[in-house]
Amino acid sequence: MAQEKTVRETREVTGIVGREGVAIVEGERGSELVFQLFPWRADRGKVALSRLSVVAPGQENMDSWFDRLPPGAPVSIRGFLTDWDSAHGLVMTAWLGPARDPALNAAVQRWNRDQTLKHPAFKSFAYDIEHDRFSVEARWSGKRVRLVIERPERETPKAMADLAARLFDDSEVWDMRIATKVQRDMPDSRAADRMRLKRVTLISRDSVELLYDDGDALGGRNLIAEIDLSRDIVTGVDVIG
Repeated sequence: MAQEKTVRETREVTGIVGREGVAIVEGERGSELVFQLFPWRADRGKVALSRLSVVAPGQENMDSWFDRLPPGAPVSIRGFLTDWDSAHGLVMTAWLGPARDPALNAAVQRWNRDQTLKHPAFKSFAYDIEHDRFSVEARWSGKRVRLVIERPERETPKAMADLAARLFDDSEVWDMRIATKVQRDMPDSRAADRMRLKRVTLISRDSVELLYDDGDALGGRNLIAEIDLSRDIVTGVDVIG
């Protein structure tokens, strides 16, 4: 049987730290730093549009690495690429510092653009990198609520913000539709009169969730109303908590 070969030639790798940032994992060899690069390139070669998993065993002062490897940062490291372990694409042997790699400039600009969302109806959104979503305080039927836009697979954040603007323009109509649905489904409660909207979340074109508190009509619970914008209907109202 032919022996399995391991590639241990040291390479210089530059890349962009992935959205997940760095994590500290306890392995058989002790604490290890784990992160991903996307995109990346080795020895100034062709830029690879794939995720490279990196492990850095035995690093000192590990908490400081969260500042060295923030999500979206261009970095340069040295290590050996492996073809024997799909979980660890590269084992880091040296930290070379922030990358100054012109080939990654377009990726850095694209990263910054992808984390920015502005819309005339809502102004500037805040970006939540942990959950990969945008949020802003907005007015629904004249009252302040939190608008959250999750990054969809088939729509741009700008297109989702456009959908949100149309949804908020029709907020009074949706209020009546949701109240009618609650009155029909919960005729013995006063939830339709007391419920207060706290958050609107756009998940996709056909999935919007509105989170309400019940105003103590149901014993201090929450309600979630679901809207399908593609069909222009309220699909349901569920009690949670």
